[in-house]
Amino acid sequence: MNSVVHLSPDGTTRPAPEQSFPRTRRSNKNGKEKPVEKSVANPWLSIRPVDVMTWQQPAPEPEYVLAGLERGTVGAIVGPGGAGKSYLTLQLMMQLATGADLGISPLVGNLSEARPLRVLYICLEDPAKEVWRRAGRIIERFNSRGVDERGVLGPDEFWERLRANLTILDLFGNPDIFSLARHADSNNRKCELTSWGQFLAERCAGYDLVIMDTLSRSHELEENSNPEMAFLLKIFERAATSSNCAFLYIHHFSKGGGTNDDQGAADNSRGASVLTSNCRWQLNVGTLRMDKGKALGFDRLDTKSWVCTESAKVSYGANGGQNWYWRGEGGVLNHEPDGPNGDGGDDGPAQVRNSRRREPSHEG
Repeated sequence: MNSVVHLSPDGTTRPAPEQSFPRTRRSNKNGKEKPVEKSVANPWLSIRPVDVMTWQQPAPEPEYVLAGLERGTVGAIVGPGGAGKSYLTLQLMMQLATGADLGISPLVGNLSEARPLRVLYICLEDPAKEVWRRAGRIIERFNSRGVDERGVLGPDEFWERLRANLTILDLFGNPDIFSLARHADSNNRKCELTSWGQFLAERCAGYDLVIMDTLSRSHELEENSNPEMAFLLKIFERAATSSNCAFLYIHHFSKGGGTNDDQGAADNSRGASVLTSNCRWQLNVGTLRMDKGKALGFDRLDTKSWVCTESAKVSYGANGGQNWYWRGEGGVLNHEPDGPNGDGGDDGPAQVRNSRRREPSHEG
């Protein structure tokens, strides 16, 4: 138990008394005494009340890791398969780790310009070779502009920052099956931490952002159960608060989620409702609807190349609204401020639409 002190009116402190529930001895139906129950420590004694007198001073300014995602909180990136979550996530963490503009600045703002951030990526869904291939396409795409579109970061510094600030843990197909939590009994009524879950917070120490990709591969619980998903999110919350990092998990839409006009609805997330209600930040990822793409003159492939992100939930900051990205050659995303109605640059959507020549998209 953590050491506990009581604060006296004169400002001095004194140790709090240790308390526990008394041992009891009860008789069963046969008149025999049951074994003495173990003494249980009172957990409330380890919780120190908030000192409201500190409210006389200005509150600390929020520290954001992404636009609207604060340190010590849990967020989610949610979308259907093939919508672009994988590239968005990879470009996001590479941009945060280096400060280079890799095409997704609306999600980052000026945060990475102040200093590069340390990012831990726990990769459960894709093999490391595929992540490598995607990273190569991202670097090739932006290297033609000197790695950084703003021209403030050279290639040598880019690689040095990437090596120093980005850690990728390849756990895809790991023989020691990765799971943070599982059922403790055959009746599936109780959840318990695994050793992976017990040491998650310790592994997150020293990082500004931790990304778990994906949620469904991180546990052995029932995804549609509110109590069980609440248990899982408490593991994420403990890691975020103890390490003072932002914890982000990647998740999927429910069946039929995002098929209507409201792709930005928070309840498009698959599974239990607490996956939305208990996280503090949610970004939905989707593509342009086919009927809208056709009305704008795009064919089926070009319509799917329009990727939209929308802030479905932001508890501690300004809502980032909706942003559009064009999925170019190789599947790499690039922000298009005007969205599907704009023409883009030399390699933008209008040129692709007019030429009808496309490379494989490698959707992720």
